[in-house]
Amino acid sequence: MATIHTLSYQATSNASTAKYDIDIDGKQQRLRAVLAYDGISESQMHIALARIMNISRPVAKRMLFGNHRTILKRGIKACIALNICVEWLFFGQLRPHFDRNIQLRTQRVHMQGYKGHSKELTDKALRFNMAYIGGLSMARNLMHLVQTKQMNYLDAVAAF
Repeated sequence: MATIHTLSYQATSNASTAKYDIDIDGKQQRLRAVLAYDGISESQMHIALARIMNISRPVAKRMLFGNHRTILKRGIKACIALNICVEWLFFGQLRPHFDRNIQLRTQRVHMQGYKGHSKELTDKALRFNMAYIGGLSMARNLMHLVQTKQMNYLDAVAAF
C-alpha cells in the first residue's frame, strides 16, 4: 500500500490565520502530469525538468520521485518554468489566474493529463467554461444545474 505524505503549515497575517495541507505525493503526481501532457516519457521526465528549470538531473529526479523538501523548495520555480498555476500544483485547486494563458494551460493539463479525459472533451469543457464566463445563457443555465447538483459537470459539458 502506498504511503501518502502530507505536510501541514500555518500561514499567519495580521488579519487571519489559515492552515494548509499540502499533499506531497499529489504534488509530484501533478508535476509528472504536466510533463506527460507535454509529451515527455516518464523515463525522460527528470532530464526534461532539469533542462527546463536549469537544475541538475539528480535534483529534478528528487522533485519528481523522491525528496519532499526539494519539491516544496523549488515548486514555485517549476510553476513559472512550466507555465502552470501554483495553487493547482501545490493544492490541486483550479482558481482564477491573472494570466489567461497559464489558467487555460493549467485547466487543460488538469483535465487531460491529470484526470485522463480526452482532448475533445477537454476542448469542449474549456469552450463551455469560456461561454459561462462570457455570459452565454445556455452555458449559464447548464452551470446553474451543476451548481445545484441537478447535473454532473461532464454531462453539462456534453450537453453544451
